Amino acid sequence: MQDSRQIDVRRAPRIAWLALAMLWLPTVAAWADDPIKRLEERSSEAGSVPVWSQPSDEAVASLSQRARNIKASIFIIGHPKHGYGTGFVISQEHRLLATNAHVADIMHAAGGHMLAIGNGSDDVYKIKQAWHHPGVVRESEFGEYLRSQHPSAGAVFARSADVAVLEVDGDEELPPALELATPAQVFDLFALPVGMIGFPGHDTEQWPGVGESAAATFRQGVISRVTDFFNDAGVSVNDRQFLQHSMLSWGGFSGSPIFLPDGRVVGLHNSGRSVTSGDRSVSLAYGVRADCLWELLAYHQLDTKLPIPVNRDDLRLTRFEGEDPRLAQFAQAVGHVTRGRLLTAAGKHAEAGRAFKEALALAPNYGLAHTYKAANHNSYVIRNQNRASAETLLKQWALEVEHREKAYLLNPNDPLLLARLVNAQVGLAGAQNPSAAHPDLRPICLRIIETPGVSDDARAQAYIALAGTYWYARERVPFATAAIELTPFTAIFYESRASMYRVTGQSSAASADAQRAADLRQAYGDSMLAWQLATARDENYRDGDEAVRLATSACRTTNYRYWPYLDTLAAAYAEAGNFEEAIRQANRAYELAPEGQKSDVAARRRVYQEGRPYRG
Repeated sequence: MQDSRQIDVRRAPRIAWLALAMLWLPTVAAWADDPIKRLEERSSEAGSVPVWSQPSDEAVASLSQRARNIKASIFIIGHPKHGYGTGFVISQEHRLLATNAHVADIMHAAGGHMLAIGNGSDDVYKIKQAWHHPGVVRESEFGEYLRSQHPSAGAVFARSADVAVLEVDGDEELPPALELATPAQVFDLFALPVGMIGFPGHDTEQWPGVGESAAATFRQGVISRVTDFFNDAGVSVNDRQFLQHSMLSWGGFSGSPIFLPDGRVVGLHNSGRSVTSGDRSVSLAYGVRADCLWELLAYHQLDTKLPIPVNRDDLRLTRFEGEDPRLAQFAQAVGHVTRGRLLTAAGKHAEAGRAFKEALALAPNYGLAHTYKAANHNSYVIRNQNRASAETLLKQWALEVEHREKAYLLNPNDPLLLARLVNAQVGLAGAQNPSAAHPDLRPICLRIIETPGVSDDARAQAYIALAGTYWYARERVPFATAAIELTPFTAIFYESRASMYRVTGQSSAASADAQRAADLRQAYGDSMLAWQLATARDENYRDGDEAVRLATSACRTTNYRYWPYLDTLAAAYAEAGNFEEAIRQANRAYELAPEGQKSDVAARRRVYQEGRPYRG
């Protein structure tokens, strides 16, 4: 966040900018009295709950007891060389496990071989066959999104019916089946306490060796938002089959049962990875509602073995026939966002704004489009603070707040998005009234910093926002320093501290921070372009040698200590045909990556080990 006094809104007549404040600042004014209460109200209005929401002690006790009761029925499933996920017993008699479609795809990658090992056991079972949900959406190598049950069509798109059922070979008795929720429970999940048990990568680092067993991990949280697969909470309850939840998650949890305090399964966790774009990470924690499992059973006529609690005619299976036009629209929206990000990095804010507007016209609930549109407004303010009029700067601040809020309310389980929103709120409040401190927003900053499990990125953003709530620059510096210590490769934090140093007369320190910020911004741009040149699906946009040059420059700037840039360098070497070096850099990225990102880095490393470049 930029020091508010560096944006001289006092150049405009006071009446003019106060009028603008009334027009553009409704959110800040509404939050002033009790920001935490107001955030909770806004979240509720948008069908979300705040990121810090947790189950009551009583609910946690019930969930913990249920986890102990069902732990024997949880399996690690996969292949030693092709990855793993989690599954759970849904029919003891017919030897059926439920999991994610993308976990079941391991069977295809391993040439038809897949194994299962029970929690705490060293007994190994073979998987006989797999059935996929008819609504599974896959992303092809050309960037298209299409429905297909077959793994050869592409990787499973997380925002779809990512569900599969596996049949276990053999005749050994399996543990008891987990009980599935009733329709009444499935259709009323918002804000309910839930648990999850599975095999996350930070605890289960690799497939168990011969004679070894794996121990499942338990998590608890709440259902924070319920939408359709396009993030729309306003559709019919029958279509709200995508769950956001607050449970901490890593790769390996995929396919884990999401269950209520009474033990009934209401969903399957399917996306717990953190998505990294440039120098930012966004935490995702999603699941697929249990009625998708009923649809799969009915479609493949497995409901003769495992009865479903609804009339099969009510499942509307015909909607999976043919393609969904919204998938093509979403693919176009993704393309517009990618173009907009590159334009923002080039300082072409008006063109970038049009690209993001086109993306949101196609996919109004696409959270990343709101996130990057907000970043575009922020970039404009930073680059034009000494040239643009006060009215223009205020408008850009307000638009950033608007889209930060939309992004957060669409993804309430992500503390980083909340921290960015509060940071923008503080900046806008400072632009509105440069001659005052803004302590009213401190409670949210402190709540983010103190919430367990919050990422370093989110805490750093909250520290910068907290700095902005103080008037004297010397009071702000320690908070900016705390942010830099948490995330030392984020340019804007150095820019923020440089502005504080200037106000306090520390010109040498200000110059050093400003130069470091400029170097990091260049590294960010180099890495982003290198990623495009290394991983683009269209060969006309690929250039391995140039990607290596740019990625190497970014890594030098960050002393080869920033894992996203090492990950980019690995992809660049793979595109250039140097797979030995690609694997070496991927190993370095893996060692430095947070636990939540290691599985993604490892997946790309496997591609290089197979002698193939990665395609984004």
